[in-house]
Amino acid sequence: MITMRDRVRRPIQANLKRFIFVVVVFSLALCLLGQIALSFYCFYDSHRGVMGDEASVFLDPSLTDAQRKKAQEQIRALAPITELREIKPTDVLEKDILKLVGDRKKIPTILALQFPLDTRYIDIEGAVKAIEKVKGVEGVTANLDWIKKRHSLREAIALGMFAFGAPAVTLVCLLIFQNSLRLSAFLRSERELLLMLGASDWAVRGPQMIAAALSSLLGCIIGGVLLLATTLTSVPLLEEAFELTLMPHWSVFAAVYLSVSLATILLSVIVSYFIAGATSPRTF
Repeated sequence: MITMRDRVRRPIQANLKRFIFVVVVFSLALCLLGQIALSFYCFYDSHRGVMGDEASVFLDPSLTDAQRKKAQEQIRALAPITELREIKPTDVLEKDILKLVGDRKKIPTILALQFPLDTRYIDIEGAVKAIEKVKGVEGVTANLDWIKKRHSLREAIALGMFAFGAPAVTLVCLLIFQNSLRLSAFLRSERELLLMLGASDWAVRGPQMIAAALSSLLGCIIGGVLLLATTLTSVPLLEEAFELTLMPHWSVFAAVYLSVSLATILLSVIVSYFIAGATSPRTF
């Protein structure tokens, strides 16, 4: 009796070179997908601790406590801020300030505003102009030119990562689909014959799905070695060039590798299921 194992093993042995080529393509696809996932995670991890943009507000030192409190409430209402704190003169070199103003009573009340990280530049600029008009505010300092450059750079990086990641992921999906078509050619004649004889759905699709799972599993093992080798050789060079910490922790690397491997195997099996099901019975 011909078992399912024999039905998978025989066509692979008969087309061994093509099967090896399929495994190599799977390994390259996993390596590329893993590099994309690690790049996105490491970029996010290195920037998630970055605080939002800040501005400093100087209040008239002659304001009463009630007037100062009212001014702070107006500032909170005008600006999308996550934090509004008062900076004590001792925190900003009180002696130097006294040399400029000459009298302790003339030292203005300094407020530090921190905007949310996702605040748009146009909203920050509008908030600064609105705060400057609040009664009791002597001035607002915010390096708007630098903030604008930061926002433009952040948008450019995000757009660049998407422009690279989307085509790369699409390419990986196309490689997996193409590999499934190559595997489908191994068993096409047998599937056509079985369909003509009225075989069950599992008997027709099973060998194709098992072959896809086996080839993608082998590709993931080889691809994992490639992913580790390319990460260990390329990331230190990038860290030295950009002075950033980009090397993922071993647990992150393992989690990304396992997740990408599982996604690759499942996708190849699912695609093979539909490709095998699209076979027509043999006719004479």
